[in-house]
Amino acid sequence: MRLHVSCLMCLSIILLNCFQAYARESVVLSGQEVTEFLADRTMTVTEVEPDQKTGEIYSFKAYFSQLGGIRAVRSDGETFQYEWEIGDNGTLCLTNYTRYSGRLCGFVVVYKDAGFVVQKHQDEYKFYMNDRGNTSATLQDDKVVFNPSWRHFFSFSDVQQGEKL
Repeated sequence: MRLHVSCLMCLSIILLNCFQAYARESVVLSGQEVTEFLADRTMTVTEVEPDQKTGEIYSFKAYFSQLGGIRAVRSDGETFQYEWEIGDNGTLCLTNYTRYSGRLCGFVVVYKDAGFVVQKHQDEYKFYMNDRGNTSATLQDDKVVFNPSWRHFFSFSDVQQGEKL
C-alpha cells in the first residue's frame, strides 16, 4: 500500500511540474520597460508574415540607439534607417517602416515563465498590433492589457547589449 501511495505522489509531482513548465505569462511592457529593453541594444527582428509579393519572411539585425534611431542590416547587406519612439501608453512606434505606410505602431509583449520550474530558454519578446494598427488599447490600473485578438507582427531574438552590427 505504501508503495502505491509513494508512486501516486511521485506521479502527481511530475505532472504538476510538467504543467508548470509549459505555463507562460504574457505581459505588455510599459513605456519605461520598452525603453529599457530596446535602448543601446542590438537584436534580430523577424517578421511573422511573409511578404505578399515575394513570399519571403523578412529578418534583419537592428541596433536601437538611446536617441531613438535604428540602424538595420539585412542578411544580404542592404541597410535601412528607422526611428523609434514610445507613446504615452507604452506603444512602440517605428517611423520610415516603408513596407507599412511609413509608420508602424504596436505593443511589446514579453512571455515569461510562470510557476516554479526553471526553464532553459529566456523570456520571449514579441511585437503585436491591434486590429486597427493604431495605439489604442484597454487599460487596467494604468497599464495596457494584452488582447488575444492582436496580431503578432514580429519577434525579437539574439538581444545583445551595445552596437553589434
